[in-house]
Amino acid sequence: MSLVVVQEAASMPINGSPKDVLMELRARVLRLLAKLEPYAERYNGYTLELTWVKNKVGKRYYYWYLKSKTQHPRSIYVGKSPDIDVLHKFRNKEINYVVTKLRKILALLNEALTLSDTINAAEQLVQWIEEQERSEKEARRKLQELRRLQEREPEPQIYGAR
Repeated sequence: MSLVVVQEAASMPINGSPKDVLMELRARVLRLLAKLEPYAERYNGYTLELTWVKNKVGKRYYYWYLKSKTQHPRSIYVGKSPDIDVLHKFRNKEINYVVTKLRKILALLNEALTLSDTINAAEQLVQWIEEQERSEKEARRKLQELRRLQEREPEPQIYGAR
């Protein structure tokens, strides 16, 4: 995986509702983590170093190694002059930094999605309250109208009954 792939994934435009945008960003972060985490886990604790080796004549040759004080094997041969993509793969500090940042972003997006759900629930609650208030006003209006009608109509008088 090259940095170009990561940059292309990060620069894609997003359209839609706020929740759709959050979901799409979350999906992007998960895709990037799926690509980067294997490298971060496999080479955790290793650093890329250029090391010299002396031959029998005494001439020094330089080679790239991944070295670790805690992991086994202690060193992994990378090559005499690895290409840029290989160097990017083994720049473990950068990979771990990016993976850590992506995990923080993922946590923030999850929290934002939860807050978005809370906002949606609050909006629904406000709509319900407004509907209740409208129905209460309508009921009060009808009650007042009935009272006015009752006040206008005289009580029926019964003639002939004693």
